[in-house]
Amino acid sequence: MRYTPLSNTFFSENRNALIDKLKANSLVLLYSSDEFPRNGDQTFPFRQNSDTYYLSGIDQEDTILVLCPNHSDKKMREVLFIKKVDKTQVIWFGKKINLEDAKKLSGVNTVFWIDEYEKLLPKLINKSEHIYLWKNTAPKFKTNVPYKALRMEKELQASYPDKKFEELA
Repeated sequence: MRYTPLSNTFFSENRNALIDKLKANSLVLLYSSDEFPRNGDQTFPFRQNSDTYYLSGIDQEDTILVLCPNHSDKKMREVLFIKKVDKTQVIWFGKKINLEDAKKLSGVNTVFWIDEYEKLLPKLINKSEHIYLWKNTAPKFKTNVPYKALRMEKELQASYPDKKFEELA
């Protein structure tokens, strides 16, 4: 980590402030920034999406924060998905955050490996009417490679045409 971590209450308070502004029966999906290849075996230095960090406290690629404040199961109201790294990957890419570290850093008590995301997402989305995505659609931020949320929005709209997709600004 490149800095002293903030208290997880900071991130929890940020999530609560956002939740207070959402429409009823909403779900928020926040994706980490993409990791970009530099050459055959290197990537450019990773920089987390500021909003994902502000709400989760996790500064790591392949991270997804899901907020579903009206979910009937209280454990599923804040869910974090993080990258699982094996021993060989640790040698090549360095240590990554584990499930317990993610809970401590973020203040989110329900944390899964990212491999579980596609299996659990329908259980979360089906309880929601509005789906909020941080799409960063301001013209000055237009890029040749669309943000992960923009790519995911197309898939989600095809899978869940009855949901209302909202801009998380």
